[in-house]
Amino acid sequence: MSRDLSSVKALTFDVFGTVVDYRTSIIKELTELG
Repeated sequence: MSRDLSSVKALTFDVFGTVVDYRTSIIKELTELG
């Protein structure tokens, strides 16, 4: 049984990018409200 580690890295990178973008949007909205 072989593992395709390149797929795992791509998935991790995609999730990381989404989380960073989500946090940036929330911080921007809170800054404008405050």
